[in-house]
This record gives sequence, structure tokens and C-alpha cells, in this order.
Amino acid sequence: MLILKRRFLNKSGFSLIEMVLAIGISSILLLVVLSLYSVSTKGFEYTLQEDETYLYGRYIVEQLKYEIKKSDTIIKSDKIENLNTKFPANIGFVIMTDRGKNYKDTSERYNFCTYYMKNSTLVRIAYNNSNGKYPVASNFSGYNEIYDRVISIDSTSIDYDNKIVELSISLGNTEENLTIFKSTVYLYNNIDF
Repeated sequence: MLILKRRFLNKSGFSLIEMVLAIGISSILLLVVLSLYSVSTKGFEYTLQEDETYLYGRYIVEQLKYEIKKSDTIIKSDKIENLNTKFPANIGFVIMTDRGKNYKDTSERYNFCTYYMKNSTLVRIAYNNSNGKYPVASNFSGYNEIYDRVISIDSTSIDYDNKIVELSISLGNTEENLTIFKSTVYLYNNIDF
């Protein structure tokens, strides 16, 4: 028994102070690593949101430009009965497209569409008919939600005299963190104002 006691007494090991220091230093290093991970994760999420905003911003502007350019008539929103009352945050005009007399469904030959904001979501609404007669606001349906972080479309305007549409769409999470997408479209089609 005495031999065992001497063996353990002669062995050197970690003291309590050394163990506490090792645990303290390990904790500090772990805290630093976790903080770096948290910061990099937040940065990654921010970058993803910014990429999505740019992607949707370009898509929205290009989609609007495409519909405007292929249209036959741009109609001031005041010409559509109750449109400004039912959809007060609309883009200010309606896009009418004649698909032609050979369109597969003649009851949907004429397409009328516009965009408006519902809360912070940009929504596309449309109406189809066979005679080209202007619809009333209650005819519009579809409610295709385009993007859900729209701050404003108020700066979108149309210059009826010079036949120019100025698209301006503000996207983002907050007013402080917004990106504005602008484009000018020259109109070569009919305008009813």
C-alpha cells in the first residue's frame, strides 16, 4: 500500500488552478468562434436578401416594360370606372393588349392588366373580354402577387404628351434599406387619357 501511495505522490498532474485557466481560455476561444459564426451568418442572410431584392427588382421592371411595349393601348386609370377607388395604390394606368382575331379563345381576345400595392405586396390584376370595351374595376381579378417587399410605386408616372412611362419601384425591408429600380419606356402605341 505504501508503494502505491508513493507512486501517486511522485506523479505530477494538472493542478486545480491549471484546470480553471484551461477551461477559462477554452471558453473565451469558443465564445470568439461562436461570435464570428453569428456575424457571418447574419452577413450571409443580408446578402441573400439583397440578391433577392435585385433579382425581383429587375424582374418587375422588365415584366412591366415587356407588357407596356407589347400592348396596343395604355389607358389612364381614371378611364376605368372605380379603379382608383377600389385599387387606390395602382400604377396610374392600365395596359390593354389585343391578342388578335385568331387568338385561340375569342372571348379573351382583349387583355386589360394593371398593378397595384396591397400592404407591401405588388399585385398584378387582369381582365379579358371579346370586344375591347373598357372594364369596370370589379371585373379585374387574378391577384398575382409579384413581390412582397415593395416600399413604393408612387414615383411611377406617365407623360401623356411625350408618350413616356417612367417606372420607379422601391423595394426592400424598410424605408432606410431600400433599393430603387427605374426605367424609361418610350411608347409607340395608342394612349387614352
